[in-house]
Amino acid sequence: MADPAGRPPAREPEDLDRLFLHRAQAGDVEGVVALYEPDAVFSAPSGELIRGTAALRAFYTALFADPPAFTGTVNPAVRHGDLALTTTHFDGGATAEIARRQPDGSWLWIADQANVLGSAPPAERERLAPAEREARWDLTARFAIEAAGEPEARSILDQALAQTGRPLPLQAAPALTPLGLRDGIWIATLKPDLTPLSAIKPDDANNRCRYVSHHFPGGTWLYRETTDGGARWDWPPDLWSRDPHHDDVLLHPAIHAVMIWCRPAPADASH
Repeated sequence: MADPAGRPPAREPEDLDRLFLHRAQAGDVEGVVALYEPDAVFSAPSGELIRGTAALRAFYTALFADPPAFTGTVNPAVRHGDLALTTTHFDGGATAEIARRQPDGSWLWIADQANVLGSAPPAERERLAPAEREARWDLTARFAIEAAGEPEARSILDQALAQTGRPLPLQAAPALTPLGLRDGIWIATLKPDLTPLSAIKPDDANNRCRYVSHHFPGGTWLYRETTDGGARWDWPPDLWSRDPHHDDVLLHPAIHAVMIWCRPAPADASH
């Protein structure tokens, strides 16, 4: 079934879960609703049964007004003819959906269970206030920008950030410094602010890096764990082999590389 907005279809059942995570992270209500058949049913975490496009749109509009971080591990689908069972595991639970092959070969969900493991026990539902939660982490994003000087580098950065799927909240204005090792390259350091998120599950370094990366359309990232219990995401995966004329561009052609890392904050750090 063709998407009126031209969004890519789910060619495989597992693509539905991957597209959901990407679109939900971007707050794309219409993109998420487009993953369901018009009369699909959805069992919300509250137990409410939601049916049809209009009801799904209303639910996701309210959810994305104060969104959690949408992350998880997509599992291989279990197929039976034109039907498939899709699942995504996340911290504390798992989703389960029934997908149906459409006449054009794409897939859409016809039924969705938000959490087949039920509600988390009371001890797991207790969480820190967002400011206390984020004080435990040091989250940073750095951009390598080719520019003749700081004003041009800041202009390029502003243009790039204006293209994100939704604004990336920052703790303060980005800091710009010359690389030093190479003329014409400036490093922009950003400190993302995740306190607007009411919850982050799983509450770890990798999930925070993933959340920031999902604000940038396109691009293939390299993920690695760090020795201090943190995580690091790099674009492009191989900087030295990247050809800016043929390889993907992230936000702006003058941006050569982006690094996102998150690590536990020092015990005596104050924010």
